[in-house]
Amino acid sequence: MDQLASLSELDPRALREAWDRAFAPRRRDEREWRHAFGDGGAARLEGVGATRDGAVQAFFGSSSLRGRVAGRAARLGHVVDSFVSPARRAGLSGARLLVECGVEHFRLHGGADSTVVHYGWPVEAALRVGERHLGYLPLRREVVLYAEVGAGGGSPPAEVLALAGFDARHDRLWARLAAERPSCVDHDAAFLAWRVGDHPSRSYECLGVSNGEGELAGMLVLGSGESLHPSSLAVVDWLVPEGDDDVARILLEAAKARARASGVALLLAIVPTRSRAFATLQLAGLRPHDSGRVLCARSFEPRLFERDLRAQLWTTLLDSDLV
Repeated sequence: MDQLASLSELDPRALREAWDRAFAPRRRDEREWRHAFGDGGAARLEGVGATRDGAVQAFFGSSSLRGRVAGRAARLGHVVDSFVSPARRAGLSGARLLVECGVEHFRLHGGADSTVVHYGWPVEAALRVGERHLGYLPLRREVVLYAEVGAGGGSPPAEVLALAGFDARHDRLWARLAAERPSCVDHDAAFLAWRVGDHPSRSYECLGVSNGEGELAGMLVLGSGESLHPSSLAVVDWLVPEGDDDVARILLEAAKARARASGVALLLAIVPTRSRAFATLQLAGLRPHDSGRVLCARSFEPRLFERDLRAQLWTTLLDSDLV
């Protein structure tokens, strides 16, 4: 008989062994597991598992992150690391078990006083199950923007700064951006330090432009785009205030130069299709292409209507586990 248990009640070793079996040949070392559990501030892992005879049979989880929903401080949950044991995947029993974990997860961790909005990019089968049984709302079909960068090297524009570490300048830049993004995860210094600076298995590069007075006028984060295209560099985070077209142009020139220097064919980015950034990136020469991925969400904020969630939820690749 399967029994449901919250993350804090699960045997950590049993969960790790089940995760390794479910995602084989991919495995996590100790440092990667510590990162997955979050730092307790910017991020924390929440979830519910189903166990039988001490073994974890299924798990439904999300990384709960500080942010804002409809302009108010809140936590948003990135649904991630959910799985069913390979031995239980045949037939409908595996899907039913995962749904049971998901229902209990949302009961424990969904609400105005806990994690207000849960979001993710499920595979097609999980999307169907989520819509039918877990209240998933498809928000948008993501469009990847891309540019062929050509061969050769080239240096970034002189105005571009290579950023190392995250400090109060990033917080002040984020304060400007947060006013433009009513529903989003906070991409402030603490988040970037956890997600970018401390990531155990992926490397990133942060480029910025100064306003001439020691403050950041804008920045972007670059990382591998191989999950979307095998020969690509991706703008995994776009932190440029709306209307700062010169800053956007300089940073994109720098990103293309970095892509050429690394020998890849494409520069990629994903930003909300209704955002001004989507138009800005196209004006800079990036072309749209269907990514095949759908952003979904489950909201526990009764005042946040479906149309508002579609329009307001701001995500970049850094909000996903694709990069």
